[in-house]
Amino acid sequence: MMHRFGIQGWSSLANSEDHFPCRILVCWNPQTHAVLRINQSPQWTTCRVTNKTTQASITITVVYGYNTPAERQPLWNYIQQQRSITTSPWILLGDFNAIMHPRDRAGGVSAWPGHMEDFPNCIDQSELIHLPYSGPKLSWNNGQSGSSNIQKKLDWVFGNQQLIQNWPATTSSHPELLKQNSVGTVPNFFLTEIPQTNLISTMRDNALLFTPSFVMRKKR
Repeated sequence: MMHRFGIQGWSSLANSEDHFPCRILVCWNPQTHAVLRINQSPQWTTCRVTNKTTQASITITVVYGYNTPAERQPLWNYIQQQRSITTSPWILLGDFNAIMHPRDRAGGVSAWPGHMEDFPNCIDQSELIHLPYSGPKLSWNNGQSGSSNIQKKLDWVFGNQQLIQNWPATTSSHPELLKQNSVGTVPNFFLTEIPQTNLISTMRDNALLFTPSFVMRKKR
């Protein structure tokens, strides 16, 4: 998969110790950034990423939530726990496999059972901010047509107060084709830029890339 993006000579870490096959693979250019793994599980990997030139540092949690509400509960617990001990700029991004509000879906069942509140309650209690974004809102669909089509916003980018204070211009967008970057022109739907850290993350299907750091998520 790394050869697909033309990435060579990079360092990597995986959460395959917690889940096989690997669900989250983190890769980065060791000449430009230092990456320290802080915590991991099948549903998340948290790293401290430092730009070697500017020494700008940020905590990044890459999320790939499980499919069922019960399986996702450890993820919500972890986010709230991490919030209580994180004092640095912190960004969370990835496929949470959950929606925040009824308006984050189109088609399918309209009911809103109690477990649907787990995700928004977690974000609210953790005092995280949904970063501004542009482009299509609903990032996932079931591939069916007509009345059988279901669309949802499952991919999210959040930041804490420290992130907003340090880099208030941090944004995400959902274009179909990203601009040229160091790994080439990547057809994508998800771009997050963190000014002054030299970090650009791109995401397509089940791949989440940091440029110059790179993160790839694999489906189970």
